[in-house]
Formats: sequence, C-alpha cells, structure tokens
Amino acid sequence: MDILILHISDLHIAESFNFAKKIESLCKVFSNELTTEKKAYLVITGDIANSGKITEYERANEAIDSIQKSISQLPDDIGFKIILVPGNHDCNFELDSQIRKNCLQQIDYKMLGDDDSVMNTCLSVQNDFWSFYCKYNAEPPDKISYQVVDEINDKTICFHCHNTAWMSQRNEKSGSLFFPAKRFNTNKQIVHDLDISVFHHPINWFTPSSEINNKNEFQDFLDKTSTIHLVGHEHETSFKKTEDFDKKTNTTCFSGSILNNNARNEVSGFQILSINLSKRTGKLKRYIWEQNIYVLDSDNTFEYNKNNKRSFTLSNKYELYINDIGIPISFPEGINKLSDLFIFPDLESIYDIDDRSDSIDNYIDSQTLIDSSVSNSYILEGDSQIGKSSLLRMIFLKSYNKGCYPILLEGKDFKNSDLDKTLKRIFRKIYITKKYDYDKYKQIDKENKILLIDNFHDIELSPTIIKQLLKQIDKYFNRTLITIDTERGMFPEVQAEFSGFHNYTIKPLGYKKTNDLIVKYYSNGGKEYLRKQIFLDKVKTTFDQVRHVLGNKIIPSYPVFLLSILQSLEYASFDLNETSYGYCYQTLIHAALTKANIKNDDLGSYLNFIKELSYHFYTNGIETVSASDFQKFYNTYSDKFIIKPFDMVLNKLILSKVIIQDNSDYKFCYKYIMYFLVAKHISDIIETKEGKSIISDLFDNLHHEINANILVFITHHTNDLSFLNDSLFSAMIPFEEIEAITLHRGGTYYKHIKEISKEISNDIIDNDRTPEEEREKQLLSHDKNSRKLEHETDAPLKHEEIKAITTPFLQAFRSIDIVGQIVKNRKGSLHKEEIIELISELYLTGFRTIGFLGTLFKDAKESITEELKERIKDSDSREEIDKKINSFFQMISMHTCLSVFIKLIQAVGIKDLKDIYIEVANRLGTPAAKLVSFSINSYYNDISITEVTKLAKEFKNNYVVLHILKSRVKSYIYTNHIDYRNKQRLAKALGMKISASIGREKNNL
Repeated sequence: MDILILHISDLHIAESFNFAKKIESLCKVFSNELTTEKKAYLVITGDIANSGKITEYERANEAIDSIQKSISQLPDDIGFKIILVPGNHDCNFELDSQIRKNCLQQIDYKMLGDDDSVMNTCLSVQNDFWSFYCKYNAEPPDKISYQVVDEINDKTICFHCHNTAWMSQRNEKSGSLFFPAKRFNTNKQIVHDLDISVFHHPINWFTPSSEINNKNEFQDFLDKTSTIHLVGHEHETSFKKTEDFDKKTNTTCFSGSILNNNARNEVSGFQILSINLSKRTGKLKRYIWEQNIYVLDSDNTFEYNKNNKRSFTLSNKYELYINDIGIPISFPEGINKLSDLFIFPDLESIYDIDDRSDSIDNYIDSQTLIDSSVSNSYILEGDSQIGKSSLLRMIFLKSYNKGCYPILLEGKDFKNSDLDKTLKRIFRKIYITKKYDYDKYKQIDKENKILLIDNFHDIELSPTIIKQLLKQIDKYFNRTLITIDTERGMFPEVQAEFSGFHNYTIKPLGYKKTNDLIVKYYSNGGKEYLRKQIFLDKVKTTFDQVRHVLGNKIIPSYPVFLLSILQSLEYASFDLNETSYGYCYQTLIHAALTKANIKNDDLGSYLNFIKELSYHFYTNGIETVSASDFQKFYNTYSDKFIIKPFDMVLNKLILSKVIIQDNSDYKFCYKYIMYFLVAKHISDIIETKEGKSIISDLFDNLHHEINANILVFITHHTNDLSFLNDSLFSAMIPFEEIEAITLHRGGTYYKHIKEISKEISNDIIDNDRTPEEEREKQLLSHDKNSRKLEHETDAPLKHEEIKAITTPFLQAFRSIDIVGQIVKNRKGSLHKEEIIELISELYLTGFRTIGFLGTLFKDAKESITEELKERIKDSDSREEIDKKINSFFQMISMHTCLSVFIKLIQAVGIKDLKDIYIEVANRLGTPAAKLVSFSINSYYNDISITEVTKLAKEFKNNYVVLHILKSRVKSYIYTNHIDYRNKQRLAKALGMKISASIGREKNNL
C-alpha cells in the first residue's frame, strides 16, 4: 500500500496574495503523481499566513480548496487528508500582550507550572490560525502537541504535530525556543506502522541553555515518537538521515523549501514523498519554479525503520505464528498473512450477566473491542469454524500496535492453579526477553496489559481452581477476552465468576462484510486494476457468485468457507457454467475431509458413506440419529461397501466437522452437506422409476425448504434436465388462472399504481453519490433486513386457510429459483430456444404472482374501507380515510411489483445472456417484460444510452413504466463509475436533472 505526501511550507500568504499560476502548476504535478496512489496527504509545516490575520487565512482557504478540487476531479476516488502546524508567521502579534511578553522572558518548566495558564496565554496570538485549522480537522485537545491518526487497510499512520511557534516573537533568534517535551509521556506512546513528526522550526532553534538542554530534549522526544520528520522555516531543502547507536534510533528528516516569498518571488519549491508502507521504502521528488512552471529538480529513494521504541518486542517467530492464515489452501501472490484478509465480524449481545444489556447495542463491530470503554472483559461464543481464534489473533496484533502488551494463550495451557508460572512461560514465547523482563512486565501499568484466552472450554481443571485463576487474572490484567465453543458452553459451576463480563455471539459475515472480504482479497491479491470500474465489476460479480453458492444460509458465511469458495471460483479450470458451482460445494466437502487427515485414497470411501448416510436421513425424515442407530446404519452399509472400522470413521467425520455430536445424537454439521449429498444420490438413480417418483414428490412439496434446496443441488449433479420439464412447468404455474400483469396503460394493475407513480418524485439524479458509498449503503440495508428476518419468530401455520394462501407463493418463488439455477448452470448446454422458453415461463410466473397479490390487496382494501365507512358517519372523515387507505394499498402494490422484479433479476440474471433477455422481452411484448430484461442487462452489463432513449420514447405516456425505468437508471448511475457526460446523456433521455447538492441538503435536514 502506497501513500503520497505533498509537503509544502512557508506560504506567507498576504492579503494581496496572488500566485494562482504556482498553485495551478502545483496541482497538476500532484495530480499526475496520484494516478496509482490510494491515499494522499497535504502537509503544511507552518507559515501559512504572513502575519497571522484572519483575512490572510481566507486567501489560504482558496489555495487549499484548489488543491482539493484538483484531486476530486481525478477519475479515481482518492482519500485525502490535510495536516497543518503553525509557524511564527501564523502568530498575529497585534494580539500580543504584556503578560505574554513577560512570560517569554524566561520560559522553562518552573515558569510553566502544573496548569495550562501560561501556555494558554502564549497561544493567544494563534487564535486565527486555530479557526482556520478547524475548517479541515477537529480542534485538537492539546494545541502544543497533537496527533492525526489514519488507517489504511491494516496499516496505521500517525502524524505527530508539534506547535513549535507557541512562544514565537517578532525577530526571534536561533537557539531561543523552548518545547515542553516532558509534558508528553513517550513511554505510553502507541507505535504505528509509520510515525511522522511535523513541525515548523528545525532543532537548532531550540535552547541548549535551559536547566535541561531543551535542544537535546526535543530531539530525543522526536526520535522516540517518529522515524520521519517534516520541517520548514529555513526556506532551504535538506534530506538527512541520522542514527543514534546509544539510543537505538534511526530517523530521516526532510526540510521543505519556501513556497512563496512576498519580497522576492523568484524562489519557490515543494516536495512529494511516495511511501510504500509494506516495504518501508520511499521516493522523494523535489520541484522548483522555473519558467512559470514547477519542474522536477531531484529524485531520490530512501528507506525508513518502524519505530520500535517499546518495553517488550514480539519475537519474529511468534509474529509469524500470530499472523498465519491457518487455512491449507493456496492464496494469490500478495496475500501472505492473516491481516491481509481479515475482516472483523459483528457480535450480537446474548445477555449481560449484570443486567446492563440496555447500555450496549445488540450488534457491535468486534474491532471496537480493541478500544472499548464500555466494558473491560468479554466472553465471545461461536461455532468452532466461525473464526474465534483468528479474531483473538487480530485483537492481539491491533492491541500490540496500539502500545499494549497482550498475552494470548489457550485454555489447555492452564495446567494448575499457578497463574504466574503459566504467564511467565507464555510471555517468553511471545516476546523477546532478557533477564528480569517478566518481572518488569508484571510491574507495568495494568491498563497496558490484556489477556486473551482462546478455547476456554478446554481447561481441564476443577471449578474451584478455575475460580482461583479468574480472581488472579482480575488482579493482573485490565481487560480479559475469552472465547468458548457454543456447543461446549461455559462451565455452570463457574458462571458466577464472570459477572463482570459481557456475553456476545460471533456472527457470520453479513452482506457488507462479505463484500469487504472480497475487496481485500482482490486488493491484496497481486493483481492491479487500472480502472476503478473494472475492479468494482470484479467485486460485484464475485459477490453475486459467492452469495449464489452460499444459498439461503445453507452454507454459513464463515470466513473459512468464503475464502474456500473464492479459491474455487478463482482457480476453477473452466467458466462458471455447467456443474461448476457444484464443484465449489464438492471442494468444501473435500477440504473438510482432508482437514481430518483422511488420505486421498480413502476420500472416495468416506464420500460414499456420507452420501448414503444423508439419503438415510432424508428417506426417514430425520435430522439426527442416535449412537445405536448410527452403529446399525454402519453395519448395514459395511455389508455392501468396503469401509474403515466404525470408531475410525466416526472420529474422522467428527474431526472434519461433517458430522457433529448433539448431546448423545449425531447430525450433519451444515445443511449444504446433507442437501448436496442427498441430491447426488438422487441424481445417480434419476432415470429409474424410484428416481422419477422422488423428483415428482419434491416438486409437489416445493414449499418445504429441504425439497427446494435438494432440487437446486440436483441441477449441479446431472447434465440431462429433460426429466425435470413436466414437473418443473407444473410447479411454475400455481396461479395459472390469474392474469399476468403487463403494465400496459389501462391494465388493471397499471391503474392501481398509476397515481402513486406520479406522486413519487424520481426526476433528480444526485451527482454527489459514489458507487462505493452507494454499494455500502445497499449492503448495510440488506444486513439490517436480514437481521430483522432472523429475529422474527413466525407462528406455526396451523390454520388451513393460511396454508392455502402461503403455499402457492412459496411454490412460485422456489420454482423461480430452480429455473434460474438451471439457466445459470446449463447455459452452455441447453439450446437457445429452451433457455428462452424457461426464462419466459419464469417471467410469467413472477407476473402472475404480482397479479394474484394485486387481487388480494384490492379485496382487502375494499373490505377495510367498507368496514370503516360503516363505523364513521362524518362524510369528510370517511373521504379522508378512504384516500389514506387507497394511498397505502397503492404503495404496497408498487413495492410488491418491484420486489418480484428484483426476485426475477436475482434468480435468472447473468452477464452472458444479454441478447436472450432482449428476445424474451420482445416475444412477451409487454412493458413489464421489457423492464425486467432491461434491469437484468443494466445490472450485469453497461447501459445502452440508445436503448434507454428508445424505451423512454416508447413509454413516454406510461407513468408507471417510466417511473420504474428512471429508478433503474438512477441505480445504475449510483452504483457504477460513469463520466459526467454520459450521466447528462442518460438524464436528458429520461427528462431528468443532475444535482450536486441533494446530499448536502439531506444532511442539513
């Protein structure tokens, strides 16, 4: 990961400031350097103004705004931060007071005292500077020394900003300044991946004559806190590297040239530092003003060391261990460690033992545990494969990088009640140690020590000893984080000892975090994407593929599964058609068995065993099997097939997590394993009478989840789908008597939603939205809806009338899923005419479903309206209620229409069938069909402006279709990188306007 720093200094902007040509040239140089960078910083090391007046800072705003504008116009969205420190010219000495002058006569620690009164008096001449500063950053808590911290992926950068001009005077002399370094404790500093000190006056401007040599003191302070220094003031460039062998520091100092000289305008320059955070290398480019442009004066490379000035340092061996990915699959070049891929999962509050659960949100991001001020200690529960250990490792690394000294151990590491002996042994594994280091560790502040215990359930000690250990832990550590396996749970005998802990469940990665993982996978995977749209398309396509393989939570979105799916998709030797998605599922099952050290020669035997076992579960309608029945099944199976001894088979399957123990029973760990294997068994007998009967029964009961999922998996196992046709088409017409909606003007459904289409404004395109932000917003919305559904407990559908209503809908929607699956899997082997016929029937199923729901809404509206009219006699009130009811049912009818359209798009949409969707729309010949086909193609391909213009003309008098068409085009614009000219052309075709202020107006509401 590279960053770019534009370092300028000594602008001396006066009220008559006018060096627009220089700013323009500077912006062009900087923009050219930014073409491949990911994050940019403007660092100004003082003397922004000429005499510290507010009018001068107003002109300075113009210069900085020009630089910001030049970056915002680049094709890629580049992060940009502004780092500012004041210089002596940023002091308005017209505000100087006699008290301040008296204080400056002899500044030392004694004069400063224990409060801030003297320093606040001295800072008064910088009031206008700090008003200017707050336009770009939050006001710092301390105006003498403050930090601006930024994070890029897993790297942290800290700009240590030092106000060396706080005691500046007119005509100040070298060797007269004083910096109160002692006020800022360097022993508790947080060590970042890159620490940069930013200040105005070079070190020779500080006094060596104070009681403590302040020149040396400040130099030592700078060396301890940072490895790169950026300074100004002396108007001359310098590039110095200094190594102090006694203090074991290594620093590089860059002094910047003057940017503007009001007296002699011929001298001007700035410098750009390009820094690679991973390799700790950089390039320095200096530019000078020649012949009315900035030209490159010099180009140098440099290396820098990470600041490791801390009490205890991780051993290299342990650092490799803690950052090991731990998944036995091959990753792309550039992904070498856990932090390259890790996404912090969300946590859901289970309960709070202290009954304080109302003080914590139900869901939190686990990354907040690193800096949590809500609670000191946590219990984190989760499935054995959800990534508990990886989470603790990343919390360990993040905490260590923030200056803490964590200790990570396993539950099984506790051998007895002697906590001190256990900690000492683990401490020596983690840190580079010398004699007495552990004693020093015990005596450092408790707030800097964190204990992380993985798999606490593995402790093999008595409850009495565990209680003793927990009491000792509380004395040693400020914070404790414990993970336990959900199946194992916490020991009831020691539950009361965790009264100060908050309990959380580690959640699978949701939509947003799954997308984040894919972004990291491709960002760090060694491939370069020159255009952001290409990268965005890659992420979107992969995300859709991953969600497709995950299904409706039949595979939990644990990082280990997501990464395995990504690898399967990435390294498959064929395109994603035919049975390639089935390849992903098979890869997951193979990986699970391989993890249990099952030899390649035995894989086939184990696969056949669990295939037959899954079919045994299915035919008997069971989800678990007792130990004795499992033994009976094994005995029957072993009579037919060669298989290893029962105990070995059982142990291997449990170790692989294919089978888990539930109390005294056994079951498949994940749904996808059973569904996939049952489908495999059925596909093997599909041509037989038994197989055809099973298929027919599955379709007849398609409203049951298991049947729908097994049918989906069957499409992965067999190439010949002719046997499905009769059953499939019968399942696709649960509403065969209902007229399919068309959205033609004058149609029943059209009339129902026409007015609401007119009322909803859809004519403005917000130009301020970015595709990444819009995508994040949509994914977070999906997460929110998913969580609501997860926590809604539906009442059993016992009433036959309710069953009669819901069953056809489930039948229709699941048949749509199966058809979509067939189209995606078989697009390369089915005739085009077959694909067109399947997609046409799929469209009509969706349109009939909308029509049926419209009939239900109409009947419900009439029933409610009549009932209210009978109760309310006042005619005006009755009319008003009638309007509200009518508006409500119009709105839900519109949402129903759009929801079914989205279902069709997701079920059948794929990039490669653009012409097929157009042909389907033309054959059906309805506005509804044309909208769905256009929506699919605009999601998976580029929008054709010609096609949009054609549709807009065709439906110019159709309010409903035009409304939906505008919505789709807006969604396309918001979720793709489109140049402004094409936005204008799309807006013009639909009679829409582009606004750059919508977002800001909304924020002000």
